[in-house]
Amino acid sequence: MRTVTNYFLLNLAIGDIAKGVLCIPFTFVINVLVPYWPFGSFMCPFIMYMQIVTVFLSAFTLVAMSFDRYVAIIHPLRPKLTTRKALLTIAIVWILALAVPIPTVVKSRVYTNPYPNTSKECQKGLCLDIFEDNVLQQVYTIAIMCIQYVIPLIVLMFTYTRIGYIIWIKRTPGEAERRRDERIASSKRKVISLSSLF
Repeated sequence: MRTVTNYFLLNLAIGDIAKGVLCIPFTFVINVLVPYWPFGSFMCPFIMYMQIVTVFLSAFTLVAMSFDRYVAIIHPLRPKLTTRKALLTIAIVWILALAVPIPTVVKSRVYTNPYPNTSKECQKGLCLDIFEDNVLQQVYTIAIMCIQYVIPLIVLMFTYTRIGYIIWIKRTPGEAERRRDERIASSKRKVISLSSLF
């Protein structure tokens, strides 16, 4: 069971379980049950940070798995990814997932009445990551969106499109000879079956 693919699947499962534990319950509470942040000032930056980290873990792990499959199918003669290199890749995934959203930890806190004309319930406090500079906040939001979604999507589309092309469309070397051999074998079987009749 200790294969490279299973290590990647384990890491993906850890990210998905963490997402289920740290994203769904808190998001459900503040979106459905109460319209304010009831979990205190410590949990605000922690939950905001971990929600981004778990999404990064899943996205980066899927990218690493797609590269592993891509190399195995497109370049079958290259050495396969060893367990040690797979664990190193997973460590890099964790480092990137933990490092990229650090500004969220720094800027997230519970803001009391952050927007005018909000309800009395919302005025109790909202967990937000607000930058002093609006341009900086927009740049950070776009960067997170690109790193979290756009770039992994492009990589996955490229690798799996190439894999699909190689598997289903491209004619593999030796296929013509195989078909020729199958035709010869079929004609020999017909000759043998006809000769047995006489």
